[in-house]
This record gives sequence, structure tokens and C-alpha cells, in this order.
Amino acid sequence: MKKIILPFIVIFCLSVEAFAVEYYELLNDPDNIELNEQFAKERIAIGDFSAALSAIERVLIQTPTNTPLRLLRAELLISLGNDSLAENELSALVRLPLTKNQKIQAIQLLDTVKNRTSLSKNTLAIGFGVLGSDNSNSYPSSGMLEFVMSGVPSTNTYNSFGGHAKKVSNSAAFTNLSLTNEFDLSTQKKDVLISTISTRFAGGSKDDFLNSKTVGINLGANLKRLGVNWMPRVGYSKIKGDTSADLVMKTVALNGVIGLSNRASANFKLSKAKLVYTNDATFTTANQSNGKSTNATLGLDYALKSNLIATISHSRGKFAPDSSQFTIRTSSYLNSIANKKDTKNTAVSLAYIVSSGSRVMFNHTLSTSEHKNLDPTSLKIRDDSQKTTSIGFMKSGKEMSELLKNWQFGINATRSANDSNIMQFDYKRNDWSLSAMYSIKL
Repeated sequence: MKKIILPFIVIFCLSVEAFAVEYYELLNDPDNIELNEQFAKERIAIGDFSAALSAIERVLIQTPTNTPLRLLRAELLISLGNDSLAENELSALVRLPLTKNQKIQAIQLLDTVKNRTSLSKNTLAIGFGVLGSDNSNSYPSSGMLEFVMSGVPSTNTYNSFGGHAKKVSNSAAFTNLSLTNEFDLSTQKKDVLISTISTRFAGGSKDDFLNSKTVGINLGANLKRLGVNWMPRVGYSKIKGDTSADLVMKTVALNGVIGLSNRASANFKLSKAKLVYTNDATFTTANQSNGKSTNATLGLDYALKSNLIATISHSRGKFAPDSSQFTIRTSSYLNSIANKKDTKNTAVSLAYIVSSGSRVMFNHTLSTSEHKNLDPTSLKIRDDSQKTTSIGFMKSGKEMSELLKNWQFGINATRSANDSNIMQFDYKRNDWSLSAMYSIKL
């Protein structure tokens, strides 16, 4: 049996600042409850679950009705691979008059024990909701198109897809369906292979800007090696929009998480994507946007409190257009190479865990895009900076009713502002969504 670290154990030991209790102190005062609890926290923080379990059991001899510690004992047993004892403890606990959160925790732990006895697990998720935007066509703030004609800089009224010469406010309904398979190589959640097939449809947008169809396939793994949680991923997706060209995107990525302390962890991501747009009767020059993007991200997660997690990340990327398909110095070639750019992105986020099934999320992102070649329309080198702020709330249906235990509800609002030195790329928009998702294990 291989050890795993459950989230409740992490929360229990987050308050540890330094290791102060030595084993010889327990030998001198083995019945000291406070001493044993502190010793347990310290040993959990360094991954010594066996010593922590011994300390917890000494406390329970004196306080057998201490429900939080009995739950912690069950978690430690699971982490040490002793599922049978853990299941016995949890089965006894769920029959007691627990608090709502304690009962949820006990049931989740029981599910953990039962689920990991199976090598292959399938989860079907069905979601639906509504989304909207006050500027679904990303109409420029100035309402102007900047161009050069016969060497003279000029402007004109900007017309977006469909001939709209103003911001278009639209809303749409969406549905999504996904099937995820997890193949547990060790039955202890250490090495897991993951595959997901998903589809999403959004429709009903009055002016079509929010309508889309997406199909995706993703393959990956979660592997623990050399103190790092490695998460390689490969993906394929096809996106069809009513007001945009069809896009096929192939991605490969390597994510990793490294624990630094009981409060902090570092994460990284290396990714590469190939974007291929399809020309059709409506979008005759779509393939001018074809190319490959690369990106590298470093981040840090830190638990300010047991229920407040802060994250900061910084990424740098490049987009290399596929201009080789065009004849040099033609308009198609010039439009293609204009997409070559370097990007930088810095994000700060907070996750406030209201309860075991509810959380509030806040994110603020600053991005810059530095293009390398002239934009053929304005004859300027495009330079963009974007600010994006979002706030969201997620809640498990289980916290509201046992009948909703497989449901999850969410609400999100996002404000984006793109500041560009070229008029037609300078815009502001506000987006929102309401969602509900039903998940069931097959």
C-alpha cells in the first residue's frame, strides 16, 4: 500500500509553525492531550503518519467521543493504506449525530476507501447554463478602424461581423457533456492515467457571436516521482463558431507541482499548441492565423489561512505564424507574419474555502502582447496590454440537500479591457455565466 495525503489532513496541520515537541517529551508525559495533539500536527507536516496516528490514538483513549480526532484517525489510516480499519471507523461515525460538515467529510472519506479498490473509474458529467456579454463582438471603444491608404493614415467606422457598427450585447444557453476515465495504476491514487471525451454546445445568441460547438479529447497522467507531482497532457479540440472560422487545436503540456512546506507549493507548466483554421465561403483568409504557440509558466500557492489560498503565477509565450504556406510579400503573407508575437502574463488569485463544498474565487491578470511585424492595415507594430478581473462562486448541491448531492452550481463574472495602440483592437467587455453540473460515477 502506498501513502496518500488527503486534504483534511493538510488543513489540520496548516497551523504548524515549527516543530517543538520531541518524542522523549511524550515518554515523560504520555497522557498529556495537548502535547500529543501538537506532536501529531508536527509529524503530519513532515509526512510521518505512523507517529501521528500513535499520538492521536493516545488522545482518543482519554477522549473517545472526540469526533474531529476520530475523523483524523480515519484519514491517517487511509493514508497508511489500512482501508479496513478506516472503513470500520467511518461506518461507525456516520451513524452518530454528526454536524453537517462532519457527516460530509465522513462520507467523502468512505467514498475514497470504496473508490480506490477499483482500478478503473468512469465519471459522466452533464452541465448546462447561460452566459452573456455586453460586448460579444469585442467592438472597439473608439468605434473606429485605423488604416493607411496611399501612404496617408486614415480612420473609418469599424464594422464587425454581420455589419454591426456598435457593441452587441448577447446571451446564450449552453450544454456540455464529458466522460472521464481514471485508471489507477496502484489503486492508491499515486499513479493515475486520465482520459476525457467532451463536447459543448452554445446556442440561442441573438446575433450569433456567442454560438459555438466544441469537441475535445484529452489524455494524461498524474505521476508522483522525485517529490514532484507530474501531470503530462495531450489534447485535441475542434471549435466551430457562427461568427468565427473553424479551428482545430492540438496541444501537449507538462504540468508539475512541488510541495515546499505544509503551507506552500510551487507549480510549473510547459505547453505547446498548433492552431489550424479552415477557410470557407465566409472566412476566406482564416488560414492566415495558423501557427504554433509555446508557453512556460511558474507559480506559487500559499495557504494564508487553512481556508484561504493565494496563488501568483507568471508566464511567457511566443506565437510563430505558419507563413511558409504563402508567397513572400503577398498580402496573405504579410497578414500572417503580423501575428508573430511575444506574450507575458502575470496572474494573482485567491480561493476562499467557505466550507468543504463551497468556495469563492478571485483572479486578476495582467497580460502584454508585443507583435514583431507591421499590421498591414494600420502599418503599425501592434502593442497590446490587457487587464482581466474575474470573481466566481461554486457550491456543492450536497450542502443544500441530499437530493442534490451529485450537483455543483457556479456563477462567474469577468471584466476585460484590452488597451492597444491600434484603434480596432482596443476594447472593453463584461462577461458572465451561470452553470449547473450533474456528475455520476458509472
